Amino acid sequence: MKLRNFEIYSSIELRSGDSFWDIHNSAIFDCLELLPRENVAVMRWSLPAGSNGKFSGIQLRFRSLQFLSVGLRDEKMPLSEDTCVSYVLKVDPRVENADPYLRQVFELSESFRLLFKFQSRRIIVLRNQLLAQRGPLGRRSKHREFVNSCGARREARRQF
Repeated sequence: MKLRNFEIYSSIELRSGDSFWDIHNSAIFDCLELLPRENVAVMRWSLPAGSNGKFSGIQLRFRSLQFLSVGLRDEKMPLSEDTCVSYVLKVDPRVENADPYLRQVFELSESFRLLFKFQSRRIIVLRNQLLAQRGPLGRRSKHREFVNSCGARREARRQF
């Protein structure tokens, strides 16, 4: 797996160029979308107004998807905790251990999966051939268009 246009700066921050994206404190996880005809998974976060004046959010596209796993959540936790990332790690797919920190990859290697753990204890793990950060979702004024274009899909997700 290769990361393109961004890097994992810390367990809660992504860096793209000179921009930092705090996906724990400042971003709200909106969706994980699977596009089977393209073999792509997309993760989207929005940023509350005022958190980053220029952009409304960020999206990660996982092209040539090879692995996707979505774990169970802790039912005792409020649903709002599903939108808050606890940490993101590179993990070794060959190591089997319930604790993601014991599977963490530190050396420079292309053999890893990205693991996103949420406050609700849900875990999403992905692996692909190339991961590209599509960058900011756009200027604040364009975010409304993005929300409207995804509105039908968001409504459908709420029904499931």
